Amino acid sequence: DILDLLDGIVDRGSAISANRTFAALRKFFNWLIARDALTHSPCAGLKPPEPETSRDRLLSSDEIKWLWLASEKVGQPFGTIAQLLLATRQRKSEVGGMADSELDISERLWSLPGARTKNKRAHDVPLSDLALSLIERTKRIESEAGFLFTTTGLTPVSGFSKGKDELDEQMLKIAREERGETVKIASWHLHDLRHSLKTWMQEARIEKDVRDAVQNHHTKDMDARYGHYTFADEKRAALDAWARHLTAIVTGKSAKV
Repeated sequence: DILDLLDGIVDRGSAISANRTFAALRKFFNWLIARDALTHSPCAGLKPPEPETSRDRLLSSDEIKWLWLASEKVGQPFGTIAQLLLATRQRKSEVGGMADSELDISERLWSLPGARTKNKRAHDVPLSDLALSLIERTKRIESEAGFLFTTTGLTPVSGFSKGKDELDEQMLKIAREERGETVKIASWHLHDLRHSLKTWMQEARIEKDVRDAVQNHHTKDMDARYGHYTFADEKRAALDAWARHLTAIVTGKSAKV
């Protein structure tokens, strides 16, 4: 039954999701064994459906420009989410679940509670003028939870795969209008946008502590354990500089970074 389930997920083109499903099942059955509900895990002897390698896909400046323009065509919700992913470089689940209660427009700050971050650490994201303009122009559906991106008003938007397909389609159209029919765009994931920002920050000689703080990465050294400096000003400077660079990419006009 487990093999049939995982094979079905792989067959629909979601090999990594199949790996995550397998990991969740294995953890669940191990929990049942620890609770003395089972004596043997049906996952025993099975391996993840697909091998995984560390990704190093970076979007070029042209690809970032095409994605931004494609996002304008796709519109809400996924086009705006993609643009906010570009502007803030936080995770798609964090941007997709953005709520008014997390935003302080006067302070230009987005405060993510620990329950919404991957490492369970609260995370403040300074908002550049570019990010603020995207938030302020977002048309809202009435939602008691105050979600910016929702179709039901009750839960954050879902269906990222379909939204990504629309973005890919529009990106390719824009690229071919600009470069000709022979242009191809290599496969990429929304998470690759975070890799692109981290690389740009390295190129801009932004210190590692600041790079990690911008993307809510924490090392397991003594500084991480006992240091409580938040790098708030440095994060804002880095994201403001990135927004100027992103605007220059999209408009083709140089900017002082």
